[in-house]
Amino acid sequence: EINAHQDRLDLSDLHARKAKEMGVKLALGTDSHHLGQLWMIRLGVGVARRAWLEPSDVLNTYPLEELLALTRKKR
Repeated sequence: EINAHQDRLDLSDLHARKAKEMGVKLALGTDSHHLGQLWMIRLGVGVARRAWLEPSDVLNTYPLEELLALTRKKR
């Protein structure tokens, strides 16, 4: 997860890029506790862009059916 909360901001862009290279899918989250903190998702998007992540690398860009199909896959 790329935690976009302004007090956290982890993973870094370097770690997110390494995760991408290793085939790891990531999600963006804000760890928000109220609506006024949702703006921080922009910080996470910035990290993802600096890491050269594409929509296919970010789980919360997937259409619902595609995301559900991933959860049904046997490992």
